[in-house]
Amino acid sequence: MKKRFKALLCALLSGILLTLSVSAVELPGNIQYAYIHDLIEYIQDYAKFPEPPEKLLDIAFRERLENPESGFNGMVEAIMTSLDEHSGYMDENTYNAFMAENVAGEFTGIGVVISVTNNGIVVMSAIEGSPAEAAGLRTGDVLVAVDDENVENMDMEAVKSRITGKEGTSVKITVRREGTLVSFSIVRAKIDNTSVSYEMMDGAGYIAISGFNGTTEKQVRTALDVFTENGIKDVIIDLRNNPGGELTAALNLCRLFTPKGVIMRVEYANPEDNELYYNEENNAGKFDLAVLINEGSASASELFAGAIKDTSSGVLIGTPSFGKGTVQTLMPIISGGGIRLTVAEYKTAGGRSIHHKGIFPDIYVKNTEKVMDTSYMVPMEMDTEWKAGDTGSGVLAVEQRLAFWGYMEEADEVADETTTEALRLFQARCGLTSTGTADIYTQIRLNDAEYDIPIEQDDQLAAALEYFKNEG
Repeated sequence: MKKRFKALLCALLSGILLTLSVSAVELPGNIQYAYIHDLIEYIQDYAKFPEPPEKLLDIAFRERLENPESGFNGMVEAIMTSLDEHSGYMDENTYNAFMAENVAGEFTGIGVVISVTNNGIVVMSAIEGSPAEAAGLRTGDVLVAVDDENVENMDMEAVKSRITGKEGTSVKITVRREGTLVSFSIVRAKIDNTSVSYEMMDGAGYIAISGFNGTTEKQVRTALDVFTENGIKDVIIDLRNNPGGELTAALNLCRLFTPKGVIMRVEYANPEDNELYYNEENNAGKFDLAVLINEGSASASELFAGAIKDTSSGVLIGTPSFGKGTVQTLMPIISGGGIRLTVAEYKTAGGRSIHHKGIFPDIYVKNTEKVMDTSYMVPMEMDTEWKAGDTGSGVLAVEQRLAFWGYMEEADEVADETTTEALRLFQARCGLTSTGTADIYTQIRLNDAEYDIPIEQDDQLAAALEYFKNEG
């Protein structure tokens, strides 16, 4: 514990010094080089996956010789990018944007969650209702360029800073999908960072968690209270495409469902600093739990899934998770940017390693795709303009297609306010004038859409509902 106290003291002192944010260009060379040596020593003391100091020193000064224009920041970046894939360097703008998003919780962008993989920086998920989802970005898309600037070799936070921007501005995103480059022009918007949604379905309570933050536990408790009031004990927690977030939030959530005992292990560079995290209460069995995971479930969501699995507090359904089981710390540096360093690896309650391995579900279910039946759709009558108050088969044809794409719940042959709003949204997303009237151009666009593309079926959610029926 002495080393932990010393580390905390050093971190506090460093924070006071580093937040002065003096331009590295103004620093004498000997101070820059002394700082590089201190940085390397810091890495040796606290990095979970360090590199030999001689190697890091060689990397730093080789960068200085080969790219002198990159200066001090270039040396820091070269050191940090030579470490594991989750350590890195952030310039001042990227660091400030990161702090604004993760501390203030407010940002504007396209609503896409990205992560580093062996294939590059990939889309983990598009936030529901976001511009990214509307544009068609998918899980697994590999980011290639932002506004035609190649980002394949950039740090993830640098990429994020290029994607985010002023509300109402447009950004061009180019991805590699199944070997083909695909580009999207997406208008940035304010992103709703609410992490929890819930509903009741087929006698079970369903909770979707898109990420873990300071409000997650409170929102889940609210959902559980509603379920309890309605006599519901079967609960599905959907962690699919959840990239993680705050470990504390995930731990607090674990405690709502697990028995007394260990729920997580954290292993630092120095074994003396290793920690065990406990649940002091016995909450196992209060709910019958099914947890949905897939290849987009990472970090804190894997911690939760692992705790449920190792304590036999529920069943995991889906496909193997992502495999990101490390902890990073963020520290500002003297030039105004910051470094992100992997300082620990966390393991499940039973000591299961997550990193590069993931969590395997108890019940393996992979979602399937099928082409939706469109034989019920009536032909479009593209010689008439349909507006609010109109009725008939022409309105029905328009509404059927809007409902197919999720712009409205169902078609009823009446062009009411719901139809008007659905048309406006469809027109806006297609770059048409948003009138709310089904003019000839809107009908052509609706008619020419690809209705025979495969649609993913949620077999995993169906399996969870079926599991409870069989258990009951």
